[in-house]
Amino acid sequence: TEAQSRGATIHPVASDVGNRESIAKAIREVEATLGPIDILIANAGVAEYSGAETTNVPGVEKMMNVNFFGVVYAF
Repeated sequence: TEAQSRGATIHPVASDVGNRESIAKAIREVEATLGPIDILIANAGVAEYSGAETTNVPGVEKMMNVNFFGVVYAF
């Protein structure tokens, strides 16, 4: 990648960003391999499309877990 060609070390890790322990485990793995993280990109998102009358509450909860808490858990 361009970042690697400029000297950056990249260690991508798959994680369930909607799960706090999954994110913490991924961060620990990276830090154990590379040391302190300089830049972490929590890149994930889902969408729930529905009208007010047909709101899918579990779908909205999943969307909030991924889109909102996934970023919060990364810190």
